[in-house]
Amino acid sequence: MGINLLILALVLVGGTVDEAITLYENGDIPGAIAALESIVAGPNLSLDERIRALDRLGSAYFAMGRSDDAGAAYLELLRLDVHYDLSPRANPRLRNLLGEVRTRNMAGAEIVSFPEGALITLDGELMGVTPITLDGLMAGEDYEISIYSNGFVEETRIFTAQAGRTHALSFSLSPVLPDFLAGPSDSSPAAGADVDLAVILGTEGSREEGGRTAPATTADLVNTLTSGGGFDMAALAGSGALSSRRTSTGIAGSERVDNVQLVSGTDVQASASADMGSTMVFSGREESTAAGFDAVSAPGSSRTGEEIMEVLTEKRTAVSFIYNKHLRSDPMLMGTVLIEMVIEPSGRVSSVSILGSNTYNPAFELELARTIETWRFGAVDEHEPPLTVQYPFSFSQ
Repeated sequence: MGINLLILALVLVGGTVDEAITLYENGDIPGAIAALESIVAGPNLSLDERIRALDRLGSAYFAMGRSDDAGAAYLELLRLDVHYDLSPRANPRLRNLLGEVRTRNMAGAEIVSFPEGALITLDGELMGVTPITLDGLMAGEDYEISIYSNGFVEETRIFTAQAGRTHALSFSLSPVLPDFLAGPSDSSPAAGADVDLAVILGTEGSREEGGRTAPATTADLVNTLTSGGGFDMAALAGSGALSSRRTSTGIAGSERVDNVQLVSGTDVQASASADMGSTMVFSGREESTAAGFDAVSAPGSSRTGEEIMEVLTEKRTAVSFIYNKHLRSDPMLMGTVLIEMVIEPSGRVSSVSILGSNTYNPAFELELARTIETWRFGAVDEHEPPLTVQYPFSFSQ
């Protein structure tokens, strides 16, 4: 009787996601479904609580044999967060179902350019350099791709994402004409740029800092980022372009990370270790990632270091791909990048910062940070504060 009254109260009054999950864990899956459906239909749910509710609702539907409803819940999750994913420890059948929903409703893009190493923006948001693979594109949506490179005319293309496809987009940029052949509007290497990279990177207008003048225009910033086939670390550090707070632009309706902070060319501050990649820090508390370390929860969180390492291990291939790509244009690329990420109760990464780096390659660091934005760690059972994790990524040849 007590459980039935709780279900009725949750449905009529609108309980919390935690209370509905408690019903699920107590074995009352139909009651959990009724409560979660009521909660999801109601107003005033935060993004992360809505993700947690739909995450458990999908599991509950699946447990009752309602695969179509579970798929619909996962599709709604992907509309909220295009990079939503289940924990590596989740039911493999659920992970397969989510993969099927993703394939039926989402797309990707593989983008190459001549010359390689050109800056690329997606709907005005700087994503990295070519060649690059973009995912999280919602089928039926239009996307604008822009490519910039020093000494070449920028190119912009709009395409419609098609479900289940990885679009192959190739750009061949035209060299800028010499001044005596070009008109006034074509005189700069990035003439006619439609996207203001200064705004994207948080460097609006010229300013003095540390005795250096920051890039004042889009063309200046493109030149700074791409001159000489590499990146001018001193100019970028002076411009503040690598320590900016961006506004959320949104991709396919997702809630994008709006706090990517890059601080390049600084000393890496991390605990001394023969292998920098073997230590993670939970808000001041270190956890060894060596085999056999205790799976203790981080302070104030139900997540353990072991669970987080499972995701990091799963993403190792993606990190290696980024490193090897940039190694082609920067054969001396090596060093350690100290990352700080904030993991929400829903599992999404809401903030990424590079606390320190000695790689001296901001393009590499930017793409690494953008990739970490897309990582998902799975929803937790109880509402709890966001978890801040620091982790050093070490790279050597």
